[in-house]
Amino acid sequence: SRLAKLPVGYICSEVESRFPGSVSFERKGAAMCFIETSALRGKDGDYREKLMADMEEFTGSMGVQIGVSDAFRDIYSARLYYPQASAALENGALVDPGKKVYHFQDYALTELIVNSLGKMPTELFFSEGMRRLTAHDAEAPVSYIDTLREYLDQNMSMTRTSAALYVHRSTLLERIGRIERELDTDLKDPDERLRIQILLKAMQIQKQINERKNSEQ
Repeated sequence: SRLAKLPVGYICSEVESRFPGSVSFERKGAAMCFIETSALRGKDGDYREKLMADMEEFTGSMGVQIGVSDAFRDIYSARLYYPQASAALENGALVDPGKKVYHFQDYALTELIVNSLGKMPTELFFSEGMRRLTAHDAEAPVSYIDTLREYLDQNMSMTRTSAALYVHRSTLLERIGRIERELDTDLKDPDERLRIQILLKAMQIQKQINERKNSEQ
């Protein structure tokens, strides 16, 4: 948009004008801002709701996206919280491209997953069972991966999973049985379940990245 070409210095000035007590300056082509939250806190001590509302209004008028770190008191902690804001902006724009304000805690899980994988492709963490499931999905109309993800998201409740997937309970029971045989893994083992959930989340993130790349081409 035409607002995207506004000078960063002007954006910094607007931040300091609209958020009393704030300090803003340019860093690597972006506006880095310290926002005073004491005036934004309600009776319960929470500042986030008011801050996010004010920032939503600001982004609408300035044509910017904002990554927000947690609050902190010690200015020397900025070197720790700056990566939070950067990660919030990067992950938020990936997961929720339609939004403008991204708070780190809303995307902390995504950051954890990305960091846990390091530079290795997700596929290198697959067990033989996971490879069999992905091979099945490449050929079949019903996705075992999506079914497994929903089953685990629903804490392995057949009732809730069948409702979420709009399939009969008996159909789901049969499908889960096939998935468990292909996986050859005990889903009641918390460590194995965590490993699979991390992989499923990583696959979801990778899919979002690929879809965004394709839409930009």
